[in-house]
Amino acid sequence: MKNSIYDENYLKFLEMDERKSELDVKPEWGDISLENVSFSYPNSEAYAVKNANFTLMNGETIAIVGENGSGKSTLVRLLDEPTAAIDPYEETRIYNRFAEISKDKSAIIVTHRLGAAKIADRIVVMKDGEIEEIGTHDELIQARKEYTRLYTYQEQWYS
Repeated sequence: MKNSIYDENYLKFLEMDERKSELDVKPEWGDISLENVSFSYPNSEAYAVKNANFTLMNGETIAIVGENGSGKSTLVRLLDEPTAAIDPYEETRIYNRFAEISKDKSAIIVTHRLGAAKIADRIVVMKDGEIEEIGTHDELIQARKEYTRLYTYQEQWYS
């Protein structure tokens, strides 16, 4: 019961019209670049994120993926698994709606679910606090590195 209320509210939120100013001026955002960004938590000698470099281009959607503790949530805390407690049907509806409303807008998805990352224009793969790889789903699968290893573990759920 609790999950259905959450699902219903989340879907209502996604379907809300964007507020428009009286001047109906659309803000012009440029690219967002990270250059050698590192972060460690207080009283910790280890970096949670180390030397992160990438650019989120205006209008692009990226997915940040990796195992637990890889640094992805530290890198960005904008969207972190809003679908963790819902069934696959509702999850598919939410991701399809997200893809629809984020078209031609900049968006960041932080997820453990690599199937969800496939809707992104590019995927940033985190490992041990560092960016391990960046590319499209197909490019990363062909590279046969960390993303391929992670995707292979979950692949049975996406076939």
